[in-house]
Amino acid sequence: MHHMPRCIAATCTLLALSFPAAADTFSQEGTIIGSFGPVSQTEIILAQFDTLGGTRHLNFVQLDFFASLNGSYTGTGSGEPVDVFAVMGASYYLGDTELTFTLALFDDDLEDDFVGPGTLPLSDEVHLTLDQSADLALWIGPGSITLTAFSQLDFSTLPEDQIFFSATGSAQYSITYDFSLVPAPSAPAFFSSVLIARTTRRRRTPR
Repeated sequence: MHHMPRCIAATCTLLALSFPAAADTFSQEGTIIGSFGPVSQTEIILAQFDTLGGTRHLNFVQLDFFASLNGSYTGTGSGEPVDVFAVMGASYYLGDTELTFTLALFDDDLEDDFVGPGTLPLSDEVHLTLDQSADLALWIGPGSITLTAFSQLDFSTLPEDQIFFSATGSAQYSITYDFSLVPAPSAPAFFSSVLIARTTRRRRTPR
């Protein structure tokens, strides 16, 4: 007389459970260096979100844009105000639709009341979240999506020769996909029942 091994029902039932979706992110970032002069155009080519055959779900797209301007000047100690205009700006388009713009701007008087160098750091930032189905549809696919950025760095002083002024600027962008892994389908309830039935045996009677 011997016993066949038995499977504990609770252990077999675990085969029918599905695990919760795990959230994850994927980011694409870049920098546009400001060039002094007319407006410049930059094509930003981004990878679309690939669902990998339906195994990933896009929750939302986070778009973060930044502009920074760093002005430097040398005072002469004249005591006279100087009208300074300095800007680093960037506008972002998806097709013909403007998504947003960033503008690091200084347009004011500087008091030329000291001799030596001075700095003028400025920045701007914009954050957008796309979570509606109609908006997300444009970002989903196996290919690419293109944003067009129009940027400009410009500065001037009045009077022109009272102080020495220069500036550098840049625009930064970060596009983040927040997504979840789609859980595998649960095993059918009868699957566990069959396993329990097949692995649970009564005692065999001796022959």
